[in-house]
Amino acid sequence: MLAGPTAQSAPLTRRVSSLNIRLTNRRSERSGSHLGLEDALQVITPLVTATAEWISTDGYVERQTVVPSAGARHPLTALLLSRNDSEKRLEAWAVSPSAAPRRYEVTGHQSEIRNVLRSTADALQMPQAPSTVVVLLARFRRTLSKYPDGESLVWRDSGVFLGTAHLIAASLELHSCVVGIAETTSFALNGTSDTLVDVGALSLWG
Repeated sequence: MLAGPTAQSAPLTRRVSSLNIRLTNRRSERSGSHLGLEDALQVITPLVTATAEWISTDGYVERQTVVPSAGARHPLTALLLSRNDSEKRLEAWAVSPSAAPRRYEVTGHQSEIRNVLRSTADALQMPQAPSTVVVLLARFRRTLSKYPDGESLVWRDSGVFLGTAHLIAASLELHSCVVGIAETTSFALNGTSDTLVDVGALSLWG
């Protein structure tokens, strides 16, 4: 996994249903305010909570969630980045789909995180990335082991995930923007020869 074996973790709490999204044009009274980790978690928790899990014939865990995935492989990990400028601190947590998803603190991969934040800022034409960003990382091998020519399926998965996250953010009266970053860098998975590659992001603000 992206986090180390001794990384801190905590369960996720689901407070919004992505199956019943109410869109609103009303601007939040918090417009322009700083958002943090908990806000990002409320956006993605419905998307990573599996309603069913089973083992496929090749040993991979397959899942069913409210966000469809080609072959039920769900190859995406959400990397939540939250910067607190007053404390000069950057939090990084990783969340993957599961029947009981947990967030795991990411204490390494600093150069990779700087790369994706720099790419996010460039894509948004900003001097620096927003204080809260959800970066999607794809483990292509999960899908390609079942569909050898299925790379495009992973990109479709990321588009559906980001689009649904954008709608959930709107239902929470948060502002968000899908960020078109891709293959900026790769994150080595601890204890394996596999990698996670960025396939898009979502910036959040109040």
